[in-house]
Amino acid sequence: MTTDFIPRVPGSRSIAARALVCAALADGTSAVSRVPRNDDARAMAGGLDQTAATLREEGSDAYLVTGSPRFAPPQTPLDCNASGTTMRFLAALSVLTDAPVLLTGTDRLLERPMEGLYRALRRLGKEIEDRPGLRRITGAPTIPGSLSIDASDSGQFVSGLLMALAASGHGVELRALRPVSRPFIAMTATVMRAFGAEIEMREDGEDLVFVIAGSGYRHRDYAVEPDIMSANYFAAAAAITGRPVFIPDVLRNTMQGDAVMLETLEEMGATVDWRDGGVRVSRAAGAALRGRTADLAPMPDMCLTIGAVAAVAEGDTTLTSTRILRHKESDRLSAMITELGKLGISTVVTADDDTLVIRPNGRLEPAAIDTFEDHRMAMAFGLLTLVEPRIVINDPECSAKTWPGFFAELERYRTGA
Repeated sequence: MTTDFIPRVPGSRSIAARALVCAALADGTSAVSRVPRNDDARAMAGGLDQTAATLREEGSDAYLVTGSPRFAPPQTPLDCNASGTTMRFLAALSVLTDAPVLLTGTDRLLERPMEGLYRALRRLGKEIEDRPGLRRITGAPTIPGSLSIDASDSGQFVSGLLMALAASGHGVELRALRPVSRPFIAMTATVMRAFGAEIEMREDGEDLVFVIAGSGYRHRDYAVEPDIMSANYFAAAAAITGRPVFIPDVLRNTMQGDAVMLETLEEMGATVDWRDGGVRVSRAAGAALRGRTADLAPMPDMCLTIGAVAAVAEGDTTLTSTRILRHKESDRLSAMITELGKLGISTVVTADDDTLVIRPNGRLEPAAIDTFEDHRMAMAFGLLTLVEPRIVINDPECSAKTWPGFFAELERYRTGA
């Protein structure tokens, strides 16, 4: 009988980012545990620590956060590194101060979409200046009773504003127009409520409408859930190789929308068994992986992982809602097409960039895979080395953005450790 592999999955960086912001805006000291030690979490914690809040590392995975409802940015730029979450959340927090907020980061980060958030900030009295290598937000904020924001490029625009407005002292109705990544926006509201914020959410056609009391946050101790996105790499590994994986502490009713990928793996031929202590993923001997259609709208960051599974499946896999992939850490749509092509796998993309068909040919060609400084390119294509060990991943170190230990875990899985 094959022993289940148990990956050492870090905490959710998405939940951790939201918990750190809420704790930093609360009055008092919060202990936020199971925070992943990765580049994104360090960027968020480092940025918040330069405001009125104080963040201190505690042990291997926790922060003690002494918060303050007063957002007081420094006179020097806050370095967001490559973290879009950090830049968008800190930009949104500018509505809590008259002081200039200066933001910087990698070249790719400064190319990523911000205009939907900028338009909302301008309606809140802010002025935005994009300089080479720097974003400067100034102006005295004016908080109206109602506000709308175009969220068709990123749900992080909405999440950042929600967290900021909850600490503003003003009741606000915020309408998110055509939001993408709805599960992440719902996650934000859930974490805010955990820290005492008063927020209501409802759907209105294509939009989401929020009523935020603006009464602030309360300090508390908060444990971050295991990261479903990270867990999904090893769930995919189990589907690809057949060696079962057990992921402890994952909740079936998790607030993380990427859990829907487990349903996709099940549809492709994997066996997903939810248990009290977590979830087990396997594939029965002789059971083939089958191509399927998957909508990426609730799980855009899982596109590359599903693409890796599709590369070794039987039959075509169709991915929809792919347009947003152009604006991630890399142009993931182009990157996936290019690197799958190196492996001998053909693809077809529609003219509007919103549907991608992956057509495997039953084998993988050895190739050197470029990762474009994108952590998810490295980790997803790394899974295919389990099938064709002559595949080489260039710059695997870029996985440190979210999971510095990923390739060590993958090697443990490969060797049966």
